[in-house]
Amino acid sequence: MADDQNTSRHSPPTRQGNLPDQQRPPTSGMAIASLILGLAGFVTCFTSVIGLILGIVSLRRIRVSNGKLGGNGVAIAGISISSASILISGLMTIFLLIALMLPALGKAREAAQGLRMQAEALTLAQAMTDYHINNNSLFPPADDWRAALEDDAEAATGDDMLVLPAGFSMNEALGGLYAYDVLQPERTVLFFETPQGSTLAGGRELLSPQPQFFTGFVIVFVDAHVDQVPIESLDDLIWEPVRKTE
Repeated sequence: MADDQNTSRHSPPTRQGNLPDQQRPPTSGMAIASLILGLAGFVTCFTSVIGLILGIVSLRRIRVSNGKLGGNGVAIAGISISSASILISGLMTIFLLIALMLPALGKAREAAQGLRMQAEALTLAQAMTDYHINNNSLFPPADDWRAALEDDAEAATGDDMLVLPAGFSMNEALGGLYAYDVLQPERTVLFFETPQGSTLAGGRELLSPQPQFFTGFVIVFVDAHVDQVPIESLDDLIWEPVRKTE
């Protein structure tokens, strides 16, 4: 009896809540799967989406299980990692799309600028057509064609509202000729785009080595049509006009 009392006196008391391992609730399999899929989501976003769903479901089941399921921290970790991998994958996708779209946007902007320059070239073509009507189809002096077109428009309409676009030169070989004397007017260059600061008139030597726009050089032809001519087709154009009387 004395031994039993001594044993009882020296035995450490059992702490409440410090349960043996076999009495701890099992960790939720969904929580573990959520964590694993979240980590795998850094490679493929699809698994992180599943991991996020499983993490949320497992967290709810753990909380309503009344202690029968464990793994609350694992579920939270799975949700956090899955969310982070989705966010990172989403940002990478956005950056990739932007990188893919930049060249297309650049080409679209360049095409729009080319269309604007074509519209300006049509203004020149119309001004020259009006000049021909008022001057028996005669081309103005090549070295002063801008002033000649503007003065003609002012004399015909009574105002000075004609504004000719910059960035174009006239084919000097046409100065003083009659339009009806030019053979193949649809191939003969009248105006052509030139770099800023170029002279008012000249020939092919004034062209830039490369066109401003990927579609080609903006050219106005003697027959008043406008086109963007690629660099490989420049040899098909006529710079020295062939006259019918020749």
